[in-house]
Amino acid sequence: MEQSQTQAHGTGASPAVNLVVMDEFQLNQVAMAAWESVRAWCEINGDKTRLPWGQMLGHLRQSLRNGVTKLVTQYNECERPTAEENHERWCIDKIQEGWQVGDQYSAANKTHPNLRPYDELPHYQQIKDTIFIDTVYSLTNALSAVNARARARESEQSQPVPAMPPPNEAAPENQSPAEPTIETPPE
Repeated sequence: MEQSQTQAHGTGASPAVNLVVMDEFQLNQVAMAAWESVRAWCEINGDKTRLPWGQMLGHLRQSLRNGVTKLVTQYNECERPTAEENHERWCIDKIQEGWQVGDQYSAANKTHPNLRPYDELPHYQQIKDTIFIDTVYSLTNALSAVNARARARESEQSQPVPAMPPPNEAAPENQSPAEPTIETPPE
């Protein structure tokens, strides 16, 4: 299975400690969870325009996977981007892909109403970026912890097994070593 290497750092950890290697399934799950959290937030605020993950076009899901990858490879838990920085990065990516601001979202026309400066977004849209970031870091930090435990178990299991100590006494000549010695109590 192809591996996507991403870094996620636990709070207080040194940058080289909690390397998370996510396979494509895990990357997809983190992106899906982040999207569904954002979608739920938007629906709470009356915005029901976001499709569930399974109904989204492939290029949209890939854009979210790319967002997750960028978050955890370009930043760490101690120096997370702000919601504004994350939105600015998203805008740059979209503009490089040929998107422009528009009154309505249109994949065909490559227009998006949120492709504008952060401070011009509705407040609930600004919070959406924080939800995305928090979800990504929560899940990648959990993966990091699980991976660290698995590596520790693998390390313990790969330790050489000590040889069996020699028996204290040799078996009697008329008895094979597999047979137990039974002593009869004196009468």
